[in-house]
Amino acid sequence: MKARLQHERLIDFHEERRQYKIYERFAELLAEKGITAYRVAKDTGLSSTLFSEWKSGKSNPKADKLLKLAKYFGVTIEYFLSSEGKVTA
Repeated sequence: MKARLQHERLIDFHEERRQYKIYERFAELLAEKGITAYRVAKDTGLSSTLFSEWKSGKSNPKADKLLKLAKYFGVTIEYFLSSEGKVTA
């Protein structure tokens, strides 16, 4: 039972880390383009609170939202999921 709980905590840790990594990649694009998350929300129709929820771990990034962001920034969806360099569309 203890090993199972440790395994579940490890999975949770990796999921939280993945979510934060996606937000980090988003933040890199914001800085590179010199725009705000609010501007991206307005331009894409995404909720302005969505990005802070990703950062804090309150919600998981969904594929359709990542695809919308990828198109907006001219990168592939893999850019958000990878730790590799920039992958342009």
